[in-house]
Amino acid sequence: MDPSIRKRALAWARNPHVEEEGRLEVRRLLDAGREEELAERFHRDLAFGTGGMRGVLGQGTSRINRRNVRRAAQAVAQEALARHRGAGPPGAVVAHDPRELSRELAAEAAGVLAGNGLRVLLFDGPAPVPLLSFAVRREKARAGIMITASHNPPEYNGLKAYWSGGAQATPPVDAAIAARYGSLDDGDVRRTDPVRALARGDIRRAGPEVEESYVREVAARSPDPSLCRERGGELGVAFSALHGAGGRPCAALLSALGFARVEPVPAQDAPDGRFPTVASPNPEDPEAMAAAMGLMRERGLDVALATDPDADRVGVACLHRGGAARLNGNQAAAVLLHYVLGRLAARGALPGDPVFLRSAVTSPLLDRIAAAHGVRTEETPTGFKWIGRRMEEMASGPAPRPGFVFAAEESLGYLHHDLVRDKDGVASAALLAEAALHHKTEGRTLADALDLVHREFGHSHEALLAISFGGREGAAKIARIMARFREGPAHRVLGMEASSRDDLLEGTRSFADGRPPEPLGLPAGDMLGYGLAGGGRLFLRPSGTEPKVKFYLSIQSPPGTPPDEAARRARAAEKRAFALAREEAARA
Repeated sequence: MDPSIRKRALAWARNPHVEEEGRLEVRRLLDAGREEELAERFHRDLAFGTGGMRGVLGQGTSRINRRNVRRAAQAVAQEALARHRGAGPPGAVVAHDPRELSRELAAEAAGVLAGNGLRVLLFDGPAPVPLLSFAVRREKARAGIMITASHNPPEYNGLKAYWSGGAQATPPVDAAIAARYGSLDDGDVRRTDPVRALARGDIRRAGPEVEESYVREVAARSPDPSLCRERGGELGVAFSALHGAGGRPCAALLSALGFARVEPVPAQDAPDGRFPTVASPNPEDPEAMAAAMGLMRERGLDVALATDPDADRVGVACLHRGGAARLNGNQAAAVLLHYVLGRLAARGALPGDPVFLRSAVTSPLLDRIAAAHGVRTEETPTGFKWIGRRMEEMASGPAPRPGFVFAAEESLGYLHHDLVRDKDGVASAALLAEAALHHKTEGRTLADALDLVHREFGHSHEALLAISFGGREGAAKIARIMARFREGPAHRVLGMEASSRDDLLEGTRSFADGRPPEPLGLPAGDMLGYGLAGGGRLFLRPSGTEPKVKFYLSIQSPPGTPPDEAARRARAAEKRAFALAREEAARA
């Protein structure tokens, strides 16, 4: 056995800050000589990344467990105290999804925050990400912690760190928290017993009034509340919570708006961290949407909706031409943006200097939709935390302030209100139902609405290829893939001509025509972006939460191109490009 692995495992087995059961588990692995298992658990320390931490549950330095969550909460508490300038102790909010050990890890985090003198609001049962962000803003808290691994498989869990304003921590706060986490010793963690802290009032349980306030305020921001109120009963909705935290709040919001024909998928409605009916609780995956789509077809309902475990994402499908059509994240975003801007414009409710926010890897088709309504598009780095940060800057900047109207990222993340600073699958499920109702009253499905968008603004085809590399060698393999593309030509990628290449690690844009490189002016990150012919784009980056490298391809066709022809050409180009991507990844 590698002596360094054995040393780290022995230290864990003897560490009084690890619960006895955990120490005994590692001791048994040592006694049994389980070298590969120990190497996987102790080959590295679990890093606190830019948005938090995520990993497989279990004992060991590279796993999600009570010890590592306590250290992360201590780092958040220290940074919150260091930046607090108000009177009295700063506040914090803690919530969790229904995953295995989530409730216990949330209690651990709350105990550490309270042990450091913060006033903690703790959600007792599973709660979605948007409710955590809403509560941070409602409580004027300094920080928030969400125990979740989002859409990852059941063996994962994690922690997301939120900051005042309700967005996930961004620079310089995230880097400061990560630095504190990396320098902590176990003895530095100040923890109080959560049960005793509850009795003393240092920790308070979040009551139903938090969710009720969220539902009431989001419902008031419907683009067309009278439509929902008067005709909501005409739309049939199949809904799946995918065993996550979205069931109750989604049902409450849809009901508050006037949607009376909402049928949950019975086997997937109750929170269950084992996610027994799906391989992965990610509504981006067709398999995860299958039960909701089956219920939609069986009952003759109009749409099927599914939220992921922490309900920041929502997937959608609709009955269409005798079958079912599923919209991906870019397609749903195009339909929603077109609907929201159209209804706000019809009511004269667009704000002054209206702004639409989207991540860099989200379809440029959305820019054309926004421009047609006189709405500016601002592009942010990948990850909704950057959208949340920009929203906070817009809301707190000097007057006159830009008016936020909508935000989207391609991974099923949308936001049409200013009550939270993260993607909101609960509100977006209701918004999708509202858009579906609007189009139904005019004889269309959501798939028909997408066709209308393509005819007016040009066909847009987006595709994602994610290649997984797990285990100890995965990170090194992904780094080699990124290096291989950086060393390759800037003017050609995956068999396609490229007019420019953006390297966020270097912060520069280089051009195929020989022009001098230009600074990007964006936060540094390990991502490459290529400008393709006709306004298309390719992005390449490692996932921030999973051991994957991702290729995002966007192929644009001009208005007037027959949709069937545009789709056929785009699919052929996608097939060629992704075949080459797999070959390049295999060679790295």
